[in-house]
Amino acid sequence: MIHSSGRGAPRPTMRAYLAGAMLAAVLLGCGTEHHQEPQLESPAAAALADSLRTALNERFKPPVEVRYGKFANPANGDSIPGYVVRISAPFEMVAEDTIPHEWLRDRLRSAGWTLEAEADGPDGASYRALSDAATITVEAAWEDLHDPEEVADWYSLTLGIPARAPEASP
Repeated sequence: MIHSSGRGAPRPTMRAYLAGAMLAAVLLGCGTEHHQEPQLESPAAAALADSLRTALNERFKPPVEVRYGKFANPANGDSIPGYVVRISAPFEMVAEDTIPHEWLRDRLRSAGWTLEAEADGPDGASYRALSDAATITVEAAWEDLHDPEEVADWYSLTLGIPARAPEASP
């Protein structure tokens, strides 16, 4: 509703301000909402990260590190808090008969995880593994650092598990 005081330009009433604000909120909210990754409680996420570290350590030579921090969502670059499981090593240390992200994809699929958003390119691959309660973002990258005669590629694998922050120790 527009109110005119009889002097100058008409002024909107409070109801018009509120209606305009509500319309703007609805319109701005449409299509701009970010998909929120499900977050595990910290103990469950830490246990999942540790089981992934154990499986990768048993199968591959390079050391596997685990920490709580942030990792990038490959789909949109958003920073997601959670547990990060990481391998980074010369390619010859990881590639025997299969490379870690492919080996892990097969293991997750056979364990009933659903895989989505799979992408594979000349210098990396990524996918998301989903279970009822958890999501694992898998991102592998490799650098081609060699001449045709010598091989010295570098491989890194980052697994991200969205999780709430661990409680601080007293």
